[in-house]
Amino acid sequence: MGKTKVGKGMKLEIVVEASGLPLGLKAAAADVSEQQLLMPALDDVPIKVPSGTPVVADKGHDSDPLRDKMENAGYTPVIPHRSNRVKPSRNDGRRLRRYNPAIKLISFQPATAFHGLEGLKHMDSAIVPGIYDPALADEDLRVESERAYEMVRCLARVEGALAGISSGAALAATLDVARRLDRGVIVTVFPDGAEKYLTEKFWNADA
Repeated sequence: MGKTKVGKGMKLEIVVEASGLPLGLKAAAADVSEQQLLMPALDDVPIKVPSGTPVVADKGHDSDPLRDKMENAGYTPVIPHRSNRVKPSRNDGRRLRRYNPAIKLISFQPATAFHGLEGLKHMDSAIVPGIYDPALADEDLRVESERAYEMVRCLARVEGALAGISSGAALAATLDVARRLDRGVIVTVFPDGAEKYLTEKFWNADA
């Protein structure tokens, strides 16, 4: 058990394949970083993975040493940048496009300057990070705060998943994309859990 801002707990790093089947798992104290857990979780995968297989992880794994370890082990890291990253990463969506030119990269951001999507920037009104490249995504969607809250409640009540507000926004954007498709595979990342938001009023908005 390790101490965090919200008390003692544990952290799980789970590796799943594209359809959600769990392949590897590592547990540690809550104060251990994700960057320390990913490689041991990948080492637990019981099947031989083809060289160059993409591994998608959230920005909590944004670390050049971790990327180097993943590449040395035969994986292709696909990890978004932290907003405070200074040095551009050599691994981003461009690498996915080289792997498969048919892949489309879709970003999303809050619909308005005044929003409740913690951790996300409304780029037209925010201080833009130096590593931000507006040309990277094929499309940039907008998500309303209330819709993100609705998705957080839905994830908790229907799927039993306690996800954070930015994760609700990611689900909303994913559903917008899915509605247009006749077939395809959509991958998104839920970047935050609900621990920091359990006292927020939006949980009871439709009670």
